[in-house]
Amino acid sequence: MKKRRIMNKIILLICLCLTLTLCSCGGNMTDESVRQELERLLPLSYEMNEIFWGEGLPLKESTSGLKYVPVADDCQFSSTEEILQKASEVFSKDYLENIKEALFTDTDDIDPRYIDTDGLLKGDKTNKGFDIQSNVVIESAVIKKQNRGTVIVTVEHEDGGKNEITLVLQDGKWYIDSPTY
Repeated sequence: MKKRRIMNKIILLICLCLTLTLCSCGGNMTDESVRQELERLLPLSYEMNEIFWGEGLPLKESTSGLKYVPVADDCQFSSTEEILQKASEVFSKDYLENIKEALFTDTDDIDPRYIDTDGLLKGDKTNKGFDIQSNVVIESAVIKKQNRGTVIVTVEHEDGGKNEITLVLQDGKWYIDSPTY
């Protein structure tokens, strides 16, 4: 009987340890660790937002009637794959898939912003983009909600606006899973 109680206590202790381990592996963050991740991620997200939604990549001057013209010779990217590779350093796989569908896929409703043709990266010269705001005050970031590998952060902007940014943990690193503008 005494051996059975000891064995039950050992099993209970093991179960408790496993439960604590499993519950803590979701990447729990503090406000300070969120701010550190935002300091790392936001500058690159601003750069990519400008390419995706803002002014876009510099294009060569063109007087032709063609909608798509090659990017400028000094452009840092030479293919849509290079753009997406750079964006994968900051955005989650799911969010990047949404961007890919919106900007790089030809659909009945929307023409892609960038295409690869004739071995060249080309941009839609008619797409002027939007005025993208890139002014998150990182010190204002506070965790609104978090659970296993996902953190929703409330942030303020320099102009007084507020919004939420979602971070997700993938392959041991944090990525942005929402707009940052």
